[in-house]
Amino acid sequence: MTTSLTREARQANFLNAKLSRHVKVQTRTVSLELIADLWRTGKLISYNKWLQRLQQEKKWKNNGHKKALEYLASLLGTDGCVQGFLICGIEIVLTNLEHKKRTEPKLDKLWSEMIEWLLDKQNKGAQFIILDGQNRLAFAIVPFLKSDLKANLKIISQDANGNEFEEELKGVTFDSLYDTENDCMSDLQHEILNTEVILQSVVAGDIRAIRDQIISLNESEEMTINEKRSTEFTGVSLAINTTASHPTVVQLFKKLPKIFTGEKYHLEKKGDIRFLAEFLYYQRNGSCGSESTLNSMYHVKDDDINNQIDFNNELFLWVAKNLPKTLYPELTSKEIFRHLFQSIARLCKKSGGENTGSLSFNIKSLKQIKKPEIFLTKLIKKLIKVHASDDNFEPRYLIDERTGEFILDEDGDKQQLPRRHKDHKTHSFFAYHTASGAYDMDQREKLFTKHYNEVLEECKKSGVIRTNNNARNISTVQLMQAQAEHESDILDRWETKNLISVGDTELHHLLSVDKNGTNDQDNLVLTKKKLNRLQSNN
Repeated sequence: MTTSLTREARQANFLNAKLSRHVKVQTRTVSLELIADLWRTGKLISYNKWLQRLQQEKKWKNNGHKKALEYLASLLGTDGCVQGFLICGIEIVLTNLEHKKRTEPKLDKLWSEMIEWLLDKQNKGAQFIILDGQNRLAFAIVPFLKSDLKANLKIISQDANGNEFEEELKGVTFDSLYDTENDCMSDLQHEILNTEVILQSVVAGDIRAIRDQIISLNESEEMTINEKRSTEFTGVSLAINTTASHPTVVQLFKKLPKIFTGEKYHLEKKGDIRFLAEFLYYQRNGSCGSESTLNSMYHVKDDDINNQIDFNNELFLWVAKNLPKTLYPELTSKEIFRHLFQSIARLCKKSGGENTGSLSFNIKSLKQIKKPEIFLTKLIKKLIKVHASDDNFEPRYLIDERTGEFILDEDGDKQQLPRRHKDHKTHSFFAYHTASGAYDMDQREKLFTKHYNEVLEECKKSGVIRTNNNARNISTVQLMQAQAEHESDILDRWETKNLISVGDTELHHLLSVDKNGTNDQDNLVLTKKKLNRLQSNN
């Protein structure tokens, strides 16, 4: 039951009230030199796993560093503060992480990893995390002060009569302004270093409230829904960002620029993070999800999410590490790339789809794929081949405009026109790669099953994949059978004579488990434990 206040009571309440503030920020002006030194010395660091956009290096360096030069012109052409910088003390983030660790124990491993990472940075001298202004520092201010970037400066000079006039210095470095005559920094250099900028320091606050501030700050350069989602301070967000920021995974996505384009998937808009999030959602639901369902997933705390996050991380690192360089040029379709992960997840029984059509076998661990590069090559080439097959398309033929009849070639066959994208058949393998809903993803798996089984059987036969993951776990029955068979065996090679009486025995694989050996009786022999261990995987 709610109690309504009288007008007088409400007025009295307002008079005694104060604003609820979830973030405490100290604002001051500092010199350009100070903010640059904080960055250069490592006291101010970027924390790309949270709150910060990716370094937009390409954007700031394109067209002769146009964006960087425009910013420097604005910064150095203004007497007073311009666009400021927002930083946050590492201790604040650590406090929030410790709280998360206590209140969300199911994600304890993740929170602990984040704490460990920040503590390591702190021990190396880091004091602050930059929340807004990273690109301005990294690609404009610091390069200019290091003389790695030439800028255009407007200055006031005096003629011989003492009259002031404005002139522009084009393509100058900071070092070129040095007073060589007196061997000291020039007044112009000092003026540049003393340029005032706004520095806002978060000294207390709730992480979610800080995150809202970041979004507000970036409204001038609109953040996508995906960018906003990736700044969520949740276990799922941090897990996905952690995987995406791994150097090996970063390189994987950078090598596929043709795939990751457009508003949703451009890498500078965190398209890699979106792709990872969609695959995590696929594990849970069998599709890539919508904006709203992806938003919801970022806040789940169920029992499945940890295992799904772990597999997401393991799979993307595994592919990034083992994908042959020769295959990068062939991967020109985002959905084929997605299907690659789909197929591996299906093999490991980690997919969330219906998976109509059964595989020849499944594996429990990626470690069973003994030759990853060969497996990935065979799988990708098969995917590309089936995707590009003529079976996916309706043929088009040349027609004589006057007669309306087909034009024939020298052999009397109808002359076929080049195939177009829009000529694909409605229910073809190609068609189901034009969308990523649950039905489309299930159907592409169904149509690919036969081809996938061909790859799997070939890989199994050649030892690329080991299917007997538990080959070393020999049952009691298998041991008894081997003992009975070899009770009177006198083969000197294995020293099996009277082994039963010795007691120190174990079963030996004639073809090692590592080489795809099985637990079939014809592959097992009883021998002394010592000799078995000496054999290793030979």
